[in-house]
Amino acid sequence: MRTRPQVCQALLFALALQTGVCYGIKWLALSKTPAALALNQTQHCKQLEGLVSAQVQLCRSNLELMHTIVHAAREAMKACRRAFADMRWNCSSIELAPNYLLDLERGTRESAFVYALSAAAISHAIARACTSGDLPGCSCGPVPGEPPGPGNRWGGCADNLSYGLLMGAKFSDAPMKVKKTGSQANKLMRLHNSEVGRQLEEELRTLNTLPALEQKASHLRPRAGGDSLRAPSRWRGGAGPRGQARDGALAAQPDALPCPQALRASLEMKCKCHGVSGSCSIRTCWKGLQELRDVATDLKTRYLSATKVVHRPMGTRKHLVPKDLDIRPVKDSELVYLQSSPDFCMKNEKVGSHGTQDRQCNKTSHGSDSCDLMCCGRGYNPYTDRVVERCHCKYHWCCYVTCRRCERTVERYVCK
Repeated sequence: MRTRPQVCQALLFALALQTGVCYGIKWLALSKTPAALALNQTQHCKQLEGLVSAQVQLCRSNLELMHTIVHAAREAMKACRRAFADMRWNCSSIELAPNYLLDLERGTRESAFVYALSAAAISHAIARACTSGDLPGCSCGPVPGEPPGPGNRWGGCADNLSYGLLMGAKFSDAPMKVKKTGSQANKLMRLHNSEVGRQLEEELRTLNTLPALEQKASHLRPRAGGDSLRAPSRWRGGAGPRGQARDGALAAQPDALPCPQALRASLEMKCKCHGVSGSCSIRTCWKGLQELRDVATDLKTRYLSATKVVHRPMGTRKHLVPKDLDIRPVKDSELVYLQSSPDFCMKNEKVGSHGTQDRQCNKTSHGSDSCDLMCCGRGYNPYTDRVVERCHCKYHWCCYVTCRRCERTVERYVCK
């Protein structure tokens, strides 16, 4: 007969299997790293919050990357809050890292977004740090193989996305490779969504960079036998389009490189003019990453159209497949989730909902920030606010601007 402590332990273990501990995004707690911590000695790695042992080892062997990764954590949090400022779920729980609520602990649509964004953020930050010369282990990205167009020439310093993807995946995926850290289904879901985030960083990328990435990762090869938990960046199973698994099945492919189709995108052409008196007769161009906020906006669109999946046996292995089998197969570019989310209307810490009481809403909007949707039909309270802003600005030769300070009253609304 089990004692009471044994029963409690069994219940806690069952709950952990059901929810899946979100080790994969606990590293976002690095955003709280104090400025006083120099991060210039290997013993500092143990003082960082939210890291699993594999990430601590990566910290020790790549100490020069840690300031960039800390920056990535902060940028990911800001991008998430900005992207969801007009939604009932406003990503405020991301700031609780590493002690999340159930909205991010479980395999929800919200956790799918955060995993994708955090994976994109770390690759984005590392790629840009290479360009700025902050990292001794990398330099500018390769010169594109295609011609830049009439009047343009390749130059400058391109963001080194290959290095960013390689090192970013090593760090952000490390927690999902740890044994006994939640269910297999949760691991597959999180690895897939992380790869979706990285693919966004790749989608404007040209195919001519694939050999360089393959050379850097040539030591990574699929292991024979067993279920590997490497990022599912390719499809397995049947002989469908692009190697897609039958019935939309999603399985992990061990140590796989990102699929070649995704290596077309995330870098955009940026140019600077040269010429007499600003004539712009010649433009020097390079490939640079779009801003992280743009990546977050794209991922938000994918969040809204995410596919619910289940972990189902297919052949000799289990795969993530769409819950509704009559819909189209899961694409490698879309977010997937395992558990439905609440409506986030009322405060309920058990499900990770902060509610929308006292949230500001837009009376004239017809979108997600409208008072009708944001307040869940409970109504809203108006209040007036005094806003001070610059006005009547005048340019003086040469060269300064003077402005007056004007005050106006605006009406705002908050949910009951």
